[in-house]
Amino acid sequence: MTTCASEMEPKKTSRREFVKISAGAMGLLSLTRAVPALGALPAFAPASFQDSRRSILVLIQLVGGNDGLNTVIPFTDDRYYRLRPTLAVSAKSVLKLTDSIGLHPACRGLRQLYHEGQLAIIQGVGYAQPNRSHFGSTEIWETGNPLGPLQSTGWLGRYFDAIKTPELSPLDPVAVHFSHQTPGVLVGQTDQPVCGFNLQTSQPATHVGCINRIADSYRTSVAFPDSRFGDSLRNTAALIAADTSAQVYHITLGGFDTHSHQANAHYHLLKTLSEGLSAFQNELQSLHLDDRVLTMTYSEFGRRAAENERLGTDHGTAMPVLLMSPKIKGGVHGESPPLPLDANQDLGHTTEHIQLYGTVLESWLGCPNRLVFDQPVQPLAFI
Repeated sequence: MTTCASEMEPKKTSRREFVKISAGAMGLLSLTRAVPALGALPAFAPASFQDSRRSILVLIQLVGGNDGLNTVIPFTDDRYYRLRPTLAVSAKSVLKLTDSIGLHPACRGLRQLYHEGQLAIIQGVGYAQPNRSHFGSTEIWETGNPLGPLQSTGWLGRYFDAIKTPELSPLDPVAVHFSHQTPGVLVGQTDQPVCGFNLQTSQPATHVGCINRIADSYRTSVAFPDSRFGDSLRNTAALIAADTSAQVYHITLGGFDTHSHQANAHYHLLKTLSEGLSAFQNELQSLHLDDRVLTMTYSEFGRRAAENERLGTDHGTAMPVLLMSPKIKGGVHGESPPLPLDANQDLGHTTEHIQLYGTVLESWLGCPNRLVFDQPVQPLAFI
């Protein structure tokens, strides 16, 4: 899908038009789980949450295990360069954020957001007794529970379960994903409709037509990356601008399992991520909707501190998490995990992943943590 010429003014699609378009392609709506209807409000929500400017959460899943150490770089630490004699980014190339921490040179858009106070970096996010399996650790991150397999619902699925809703309609989802199947993070105990926009060309014509009609009715002057990731971000902006019922959007960016020859592949992945998020935020700003939206990255794990013999990195543990919004406290939060002296050691986590989730629940979505987690959660201070 192509963006329109720069002279075009942003144009909203009304919710009535969106529902009409969606009704013409009902097969696109996967009746799975975890979303209430437009205007459905949590019984616990404060008054400020009960209006048309409700808070929206956009999740960006970096599939494969993003190398956090080459994303947020400790460029003054000699151990970083000893552990990564070929993969380490030189101090002169790092996009410096503080006296000791900087971003990968592919992340110029993210650096600009950081300097504008719209980007927060939470250091060392992880959990005890880390699981290095892609599937196992993804499940732990999706459920918000280190027990993983013993918890069958996602942390946002449980949030949706806690919302008191009227009768649900498949045309009024509160969660939209751009995946082949519903992400585990959105799965709840109650059967509620989730809207899945599958961008594969193998989908029936009605599916492709629905997406194209939504996108074609939307005009933007922002140049989104020419990629599936860019299309997903652009369509998310279009749905937010249309004031649809969705409160949560889930987008994936794959390719982060960089076991060999990592440098070039990781550069292009981070460039795609940075340019996409920068375009998305610029679009929200042009629509005066940026203060309603919190965007958050996550991945199943970080990579090992030391590079391997194949010029890549293997499955690791803790990682930085990026959050984007003008309503957050920008900057670097939390303690950076100390780098190990031994190449066989992992980074220790300094921030529990459920602290991150608990902060988003209470401070952004207005939901008490006790309704989602079965243990006390100490919130962080980034919102």
